[in-house]
Amino acid sequence: MALEQAAFFSTRSFMAEMFNDALYYLQEGEAAEYEFAQYRFYRSAIINFCASAEAAVSKIVHNHLRQNEDSLEHYDIDLLKSLNDFNAPPPKSFRTIRSKITTVERLLNQKFTKKN
Repeated sequence: MALEQAAFFSTRSFMAEMFNDALYYLQEGEAAEYEFAQYRFYRSAIINFCASAEAAVSKIVHNHLRQNEDSLEHYDIDLLKSLNDFNAPPPKSFRTIRSKITTVERLLNQKFTKKN
C-alpha cells in the first residue's frame, strides 16, 4: 500500500498539487469562523499559489530547453541539467523569481516586465 501511494505521488504534477492545495486552503479560510484560522489558511493558500506558479515557470523553462537542446549555450546546458536532477542546486542565475522571469524572457525573446 505504501509503495502504491508513493508511486501515485511521484507521478502527479507538483504544480497541480500545489495549486489544488491552495484552492483547498482558500476554501478553508473562507469557511473559518475565527480570524486567526482565516489568516492561517489564507497564508497557506498564498504560499501554495506562489509555489505552483514557480513550478510552472520552471516547467516552461525546462520544456523550452529540451525542445532546443541542440543549440543551447553552456549556461543553459547547466540549467537543464539542474532541472533534470532534483538533487542538483539550481545555477545562481535561476534562484530568484526575478532571475527566473529574466530567464524566461531571454529564452522566449519576449519582455514581461518593465524596466524601472
